[in-house]
Amino acid sequence: MVLCGTPLSNDSVAPIAQTLERRGFNLHVPAFNHPCGSVAATRERLIQWLDERGVTNFAVVGHSFGAYRAFDLALNRARERVHAIVALGPLVGVPEEASAPIEALARHFENGEDVSSLLTDRWYSAAFRRSHANVQHKVSKWCLDQGPDVAAAHLREYLTGELLLERMAEINCPVQLLVGEDVATPPTWARAIHERLPDSQLFIVPFAGHMVFEEQPKTIDRIIEFLK
Repeated sequence: MVLCGTPLSNDSVAPIAQTLERRGFNLHVPAFNHPCGSVAATRERLIQWLDERGVTNFAVVGHSFGAYRAFDLALNRARERVHAIVALGPLVGVPEEASAPIEALARHFENGEDVSSLLTDRWYSAAFRRSHANVQHKVSKWCLDQGPDVAAAHLREYLTGELLLERMAEINCPVQLLVGEDVATPPTWARAIHERLPDSQLFIVPFAGHMVFEEQPKTIDRIIEFLK
């Protein structure tokens, strides 16, 4: 399954989902972002979805907050069922020193403000923004697709959710971590996760920001090789 982040729509991870499908992977959940803003509700909905389809074991590709949801599944409801995790621009909770920008972003959404310029600057490298004039329009569409209330609820959950970092040693499946030269989820966070995981590989991708798989599409080849 492929899990997107916040405030992102399922379209944001379409390049990963579509490439996996073309390469012969069976996508049980092509992309998923539960509208209620609750990690627990998302976890239960995903398990129900998989149970209805008779899926016993699965891999999870998660981007940003989607990576948090992937780790949550592997630590809680699906401990013996998740057989691999790919975490792109991963986070496993928000350190206290990093909470202010997320709190401010949640307020912007609650006030109905247009944050597409702010997010574009945070998510994409300057070089990519210069060469892709439509990228801010795309970010704006993602935000509208999810809706400001849902985006704000998800961001609030970033701030109040369980910090999973010290539970990484409990993850009993292989994990691949991929992160760009990222402002939103910096490489230092990925390194801290990597150091605590019993079986993981870490790739820091140059010339890319938070949307690492979009700026550097060959990243998806790495994902496929790992999942094979």
